[in-house]
Amino acid sequence: MNKTMRRVGGVVLSAVFAGSVLTACGNDEEENTASEQVVSSEDNRPVEERFEWEARAADPNGILIFQPKASESKGQILSTETRSYEPGSEEAKTSEPEGVVFQLVDFSPVEPVPFSESDGPTGFDGMVPTGYTQSAAGVALAAAAYTAAAFSPNYPEFIEKASVGATEETRKRVESVAAQIAQDKETLRSVHKVGRGPASEGAKVDLIRDDYARVSLYSFGKRQDGTEGLVSITQDFQWIDDQWKLSISGTPEVSAVETLPKEAWTWDQN
Repeated sequence: MNKTMRRVGGVVLSAVFAGSVLTACGNDEEENTASEQVVSSEDNRPVEERFEWEARAADPNGILIFQPKASESKGQILSTETRSYEPGSEEAKTSEPEGVVFQLVDFSPVEPVPFSESDGPTGFDGMVPTGYTQSAAGVALAAAAYTAAAFSPNYPEFIEKASVGATEETRKRVESVAAQIAQDKETLRSVHKVGRGPASEGAKVDLIRDDYARVSLYSFGKRQDGTEGLVSITQDFQWIDDQWKLSISGTPEVSAVETLPKEAWTWDQN
C-alpha cells in the first residue's frame, strides 16, 4: 500500500478532470498567516532542527518525514523570506529549492508535502499554502503541494483558490470526490501516519514563460499495468495575482518512466 499511495493524488486529479468519480480513502478561515515558530535566518543549525515536531520517521524509501506540532498542523513555515528572481531570468528558470523538509500536514493526509527555506511557502490562505517564488523552484513546490492535496477533503478549496479554468462541472466532481474521502474517516486516520506515505523523488520544470510552467513530479508507485516503478505526473501552471495556479485545461499526464530524466532534480534536504 505504501508505494501505491504516492500516486493517489495524480490519480484523483486524472479522475476528476477526465470526468469520472473515484472513491478513496476542518477548513481554516485564517488567511495569509505564517507560523509563530519561524526562527532567525542566522540560525546555522539544519533547518529541520530549528523547529519542534510532533513526530518524525523515514518513509519507505528512506526520506525523513516530519509531522508538525498540533498548532502548526497545516504545515510548519520554514522561512517568511524567500529568494528574489528577475521573472523569466536564467536564474529563475534553473532554480532548485533549498532547505526542503517533507511534512505530513492537514491538507494532505497521505502524501508528504515539501516545504522549503528558499522558495516558499511563506504562509497560508485558509488551507492553501502561499508565497511561492516566481521561479522553477517555486512552481515545483506549489505543484507538489497541490497534487498532494488532491487526496484530501480540502481539495475543493485548492480548486477555488489555486486553479484557473475550472468549470462548474469540474468543481462538482471535485466536491463529490472530496465528500467521499471525508466520509471514510477510518481510512484517513489509518493513512495519516508520519513515514507511511512515501515522498516525491524529484521534479522537472519547463518554465515556458515567466508566467507559465509545465511541471513533472516523479515518484515510485504502482503503474497502470500493475507493475511498480517510477511514475511521473505532468501538469501546467500559470502565475496569476502573485501566485502559481493549476491550469485545468485537460487531464494531467500520468506515465511510467525508468529513471529520472537528466533535466530533473531531486529535492534538496541539506
